[in-house]
Amino acid sequence: MRNKGVLLAFVSALLLLATFGAQIMLPVRAAQLDVSPGQSIQYAINSAQPGDTIFVHEGIYHERIEINKTVSLVGENRVTTVVDGGGNGTIIKVTADHTRITGFRIQNSGNTLVDCGVFMGESENVTIDNNIIKNNYCGIELQKTSNSNIIDNILIENYACGIQFSNSSANEIIGNVIAYNPTGVIIMGSTIPNTFYHNNFIDNQNQAYSSTFTYWDNGTEGNYWNDYPGMDADGDGIGDDPHFIDLGTDDYPLTIPTRPFPVFLDDTIYPVALLSNSTVSRFYFSAPLKQIGFNVTGSSGTIGFSNVTIPLTLMWCDQPEDWQVTVGDSSPTYFPTSTNNGTHTFLYFAYNHSTHNVKITSTYVIPEFPAAIVLPLFIIVTLIAGTLGKRRKEALEA
Repeated sequence: MRNKGVLLAFVSALLLLATFGAQIMLPVRAAQLDVSPGQSIQYAINSAQPGDTIFVHEGIYHERIEINKTVSLVGENRVTTVVDGGGNGTIIKVTADHTRITGFRIQNSGNTLVDCGVFMGESENVTIDNNIIKNNYCGIELQKTSNSNIIDNILIENYACGIQFSNSSANEIIGNVIAYNPTGVIIMGSTIPNTFYHNNFIDNQNQAYSSTFTYWDNGTEGNYWNDYPGMDADGDGIGDDPHFIDLGTDDYPLTIPTRPFPVFLDDTIYPVALLSNSTVSRFYFSAPLKQIGFNVTGSSGTIGFSNVTIPLTLMWCDQPEDWQVTVGDSSPTYFPTSTNNGTHTFLYFAYNHSTHNVKITSTYVIPEFPAAIVLPLFIIVTLIAGTLGKRRKEALEA
């Protein structure tokens, strides 16, 4: 009887599986594959199963990659986890849906029209977030790609453009810094508009070009354009006048950036944060002058303020007396002592509104060793080198 009961239960289970099997999904256990310097990211992708995560430890990886399955490619640190194309071809090519790339510095693609840092082709629901993409022919290219997200990336100093769209629709581009490219964004052939908001367009020679209609705001807030000529009379952070782009309008242009300005120096990006009730434009950094500058604009008869946060390692200046701030040709109307927390300096100052050029200059001078100290040090080093050379020669002759 017991055997009959077991057999009946087994047959019943088979019947249920046959009836509802198409609706039953067994749980899939996603795995993480780790990649370290000296290993291949592409080998890990080839070995992965759909749904897996490839975690790439910091280091430099000289390879070109194709993501042709649904995986997440995660870098340990977007500054120090580098995928370098060595000046050849496209660096990362995505042809699978539901993929993600985050936490990398992607640089040095080839220098032809078909080369880019990240290429997304005939795919959807792809997320590219929190990367630094620089020194490529084009930073990111979307071709026949839809419903994807490009979020919180720095696209800087690419040879042709930051982002290019070709026949790609209904994508969202949010919170990116697109700076110092010949063209910030190129959009061609979308059927459903792509949407841009909270992005920062900084000193691209041509900020954006679109041959098809594009949403340049989300209905309440748009993007920061550092060449926006308007004002913000009510101080709500949104320009009083729209900003016009080819075949589209940013009806709610932001007057201060949503992300820090990226200062690129000696292969390092230093974020300079700025909070202000003025319309801010024309940000720049000069290494020879040890100077940060930008324009501020506001309604006459009102008071403007700016609060600037600068990494100490950018100008090596941590003493209040080593900072000089001018608004126009004068000192600010209010400029208390600067402060720092050991990693960043905080400068707050106020001024009467108009249109002014602000200059923040470090007057700190790196101390030089006196000649009385340098000469003895040189003699000691020379004697040590001579002694070591003599001993090595004696050892060889022995």
